[in-house]
Amino acid sequence: MAKRFIKAEMWLVLYLVVQSAIMFGVMVYRINSDVDYMDGLVNSLVKVPTESSFISRSVETAKAISVHLSAVLIPACILSSAVILAIYLISKWHNARGQVLSWQETIKYVVYALGANLLITFIVEILPQTITSNHQSTTDIALSGSFFMVLLSTGILVPVMEEIIFRFGMGETIGGKVGLVYQAIIFGLLHGNIVQIIYAFGLGLWFGVENMRKQSILPGIIMHITFNASTVIASTLYK
Repeated sequence: MAKRFIKAEMWLVLYLVVQSAIMFGVMVYRINSDVDYMDGLVNSLVKVPTESSFISRSVETAKAISVHLSAVLIPACILSSAVILAIYLISKWHNARGQVLSWQETIKYVVYALGANLLITFIVEILPQTITSNHQSTTDIALSGSFFMVLLSTGILVPVMEEIIFRFGMGETIGGKVGLVYQAIIFGLLHGNIVQIIYAFGLGLWFGVENMRKQSILPGIIMHITFNASTVIASTLYK
């Protein structure tokens, strides 16, 4: 069991190192290639009113820096996802997970994920702003930028990367109920704010259970992409 935990943690370290290194590289490139980038970021923060409440400042700060951060986050997410996917495919461990889903099963998972998104969105909307402000700030940053680029990165590639790291790399490596719960806990915690921690933990469990039931990571990938992509599309339609 200890060896399996160590191996699972290697996937988590890989995820964090790849993302951090690529994000740092993209940030350095952005600053060096655009002399006005850092000035624009700093000026946006300066304009945030300091006399407002903490919640208002958090929301305004997220709005102010979202455009500037998207220029770094989107390419970093795309590159990170590509690297993780390449490592997964090169490892050839996926050969044992080659089950193909029928189109009926695929549609079922899409509908399930859309329903879960609607339910979670409804619950978040009725919660007090004191609880959801950080969630809203994080969402604003994640969904800022060109629609098609955000859809590609946040809506498609990031879900694939996270399913590889958490459900496959961590959950399946540890195995059983322990691996299922452990990967969901880490997946939830890495989302950073209390609202997303709670529902990401639940989604992580759900995706993991479906993957175990079908002996494939495809259910989790389909539901995760559907959940994220529908969020991106809805946020664009209802801006």
